[in-house]
Amino acid sequence: MKDINVLIRRYRDDIVICGRGIQVLGIWEILKIMILVFWDHSVDNILFDEVTDENEIIIFKTVVYITIILFCLFFSFWFIYIGQRAIKYGKGNSNKKYFLVVTAFCAVVIALGIPQYFTGEVRDISDTEFISVIVDITLTILMIQLIYSTIKVGSLEKKIRQV
Repeated sequence: MKDINVLIRRYRDDIVICGRGIQVLGIWEILKIMILVFWDHSVDNILFDEVTDENEIIIFKTVVYITIILFCLFFSFWFIYIGQRAIKYGKGNSNKKYFLVVTAFCAVVIALGIPQYFTGEVRDISDTEFISVIVDITLTILMIQLIYSTIKVGSLEKKIRQV
C-alpha cells in the first residue's frame, strides 16, 4: 500500500511538471508563429505577391493578420487549458480527466507536423527550424507522458479503492 502511494505521488508530480512544461512550450509555439508571420518578410512575399492594388494589400494584410492572431489566441487557450487542468489534477484539486482528450488531439496534430520540417528540397536547416523541431518533439513527449501518468494515477487509485 505504501509503495502504491509513493507511485501515485510520483506520477502526480510528473503530471504537474508536464502541465507546466506544456504551458511554457505552448507559449513558445505561439511566439514562433507570431515571429514567423510578423518579422519574416518571406511570408509577406508568399501571401501578398498576387495582390497589386495598395488598398487591397492593406485590407488583405489586415484580414490575414487578424486571422493569425485569432488562431494563435485559440491555440494558446488550448495549451494553457491543458497545463492548468493537468496541474489541478496533479495536485489533487480535480478529478476531471477531460483535458486528456484535448491533450491527445494536440499531441497527434503536433506529431503529424514534425515531418514537414524534413520534407521538400534538401537545404540547410536554420537555427529557428532546428529549435522548432526540438520543441515540437519535446512537446509531443510531454503530452504523451501526461496522458500516461494520468492513466497510471487512475489505475493505481482504483487499486487502492479495491483493497
